[in-house]
Amino acid sequence: MFTKIQKIYTILWMILLFSVIYYQMYLHEKTHFRSEYTELTYGHFLWYSVMINFTMPMSDILPYTNITKVITGLQGFLFWFVMLS
Repeated sequence: MFTKIQKIYTILWMILLFSVIYYQMYLHEKTHFRSEYTELTYGHFLWYSVMINFTMPMSDILPYTNITKVITGLQGFLFWFVMLS
């Protein structure tokens, strides 16, 4: 379904898209995520999005509300859907 280069571009766009979604959610309501950091930046959510894509979160940022858990799960599912197709 996807060529190798299409998979790479799709995954990169997904990482950027989901990191922006996570950051906007955090800016709107800071209780969506739990973290050991006092203030989270976009860079933290970019890192979180990369880690979720490769299914190895480091537990420095955790989804706390149900909606963030669902969106995080969706990102992981979409990653594997693209990679296995």
